[in-house]
Amino acid sequence: MSSSKNISNAMSPVIDSHKDSRRELSSIFNGDFDCKQLKIATPYVDSILWWHYHEYKEWFTVIWWSVVFRLYDIDNPWSDIYEYTLTPWNRLFIPARVAHDALLEKGAVLMWFTEEPYISPEHNDYHYNLNQIVIQKMVNQKVSDIANILSEKNNV
Repeated sequence: MSSSKNISNAMSPVIDSHKDSRRELSSIFNGDFDCKQLKIATPYVDSILWWHYHEYKEWFTVIWWSVVFRLYDIDNPWSDIYEYTLTPWNRLFIPARVAHDALLEKGAVLMWFTEEPYISPEHNDYHYNLNQIVIQKMVNQKVSDIANILSEKNNV
């Protein structure tokens, strides 16, 4: 079962980069996203944004340093956990209903765009327990192991 959200290749370089001897112009998105809000985070200490998801899409880019993201498709119990190290001028697309966390180092500058305005954690953030992911992956592995054993017995 594969994810229709395609989080396995969620990171890509910025688009429409134009360079000359004077400057470089780059687009984070260009017609492929309807932005309602732009946010910038600069942590004063190393920080973790714990597992959560939103009912809307987000684009992320790093201006300075790097940020590690992990993504999990909550609607696909067979989904892997994908990890991306987002470096300057790459972008990360997170579809709606994809749980994610982020590890931000002190001094990083993270910029992101949301498809909906952010009102409050209670309104926008749906917390997702990492234990749910680990338990589901263990169950999936057991089901897969049993299916393989049954398949081998049927082939004998």
